[in-house]
Amino acid sequence: MAEIEVVLGDITREQTDAVVTAANASLMGGGGVDGAIHRAAGPRLAEAGAAIGPCAPGDAMATPAFGLYPPVRYVIHTVGPVWEGGCRGEAGVLASCYRRCLRAADELGVRSIAFPAIATGAYGFPAEEAARIAVTTLASTSTAVRRVRLVAFDAATRDLLTAELARVSPSDPDDTTLLAQLDTSAERADAWHRLVAVAKEFAALPHAEDDCRWVRAEKRPDGVIRMGYPVYGERVDRACDALAGVGAVTPAYHWMQRRPPTVPADGVLSPADAVRLATATLRGERFGEGTIGDAVEQGTLQAILTSLSTWYGSRPER
Repeated sequence: MAEIEVVLGDITREQTDAVVTAANASLMGGGGVDGAIHRAAGPRLAEAGAAIGPCAPGDAMATPAFGLYPPVRYVIHTVGPVWEGGCRGEAGVLASCYRRCLRAADELGVRSIAFPAIATGAYGFPAEEAARIAVTTLASTSTAVRRVRLVAFDAATRDLLTAELARVSPSDPDDTTLLAQLDTSAERADAWHRLVAVAKEFAALPHAEDDCRWVRAEKRPDGVIRMGYPVYGERVDRACDALAGVGAVTPAYHWMQRRPPTVPADGVLSPADAVRLATATLRGERFGEGTIGDAVEQGTLQAILTSLSTWYGSRPER
């Protein structure tokens, strides 16, 4: 699940990989948010929309972003339902809009995306129900997108979206719950010994030359572009394996919906925050390659290892 944020603002100024427009079937531009996005992107957006349209209600199609401000690279056009009282499947069509936009984003490799409040303008979809459908659909749809921004055009819409997001968001587990995820049983003693050993290595040498190197992107003869990717050194692999082995990477911490803690200036993390950061770092690697490399470079991995190693060694039962 992506991290979902609610903001009040101008969607044409969003700093995301893609923005969604609430389009009409022709994809050639309309009023409201769609008109604003077309004006900001320029006439080529309508030309590109005409070339791939029409688009059915509940579906989504993507074009380049043209004149929108970087880093926006794509506009994803989706056609919402016209409200006819709620008895003609409007809710299902609206939910499909959000799902199909995420599917299009995944196909494009998008990691951040901004949505307007689809169908709540001229199409007349009740704002409160639309907010519920938007948030619940986005929260329950599997996607590689890491950050979703719901951009409200007025305070009333923002408040509805914020309330709905608060309703569906799981609470952040407390420190005691997170520490209970750490497995200190005899069966995990070897994993803890490996963690302690690699923590000492990072304390002695925070940055080794082979900790992380990047394989550069390249264009193959068939025109396919292979994206760059990180290759981690042996001690980084051992550190990650040890963290997973002791239970420091846990589903109890909903990392996509929380801003993980930062390492304090003195470099000392609480053990619970070490679990939070270990989970966000290792699971984040699956969705955006390089998060482990960033953690090594910034000293975060060392702080995680030091904190958990110290906690393990100071437990009363040892």
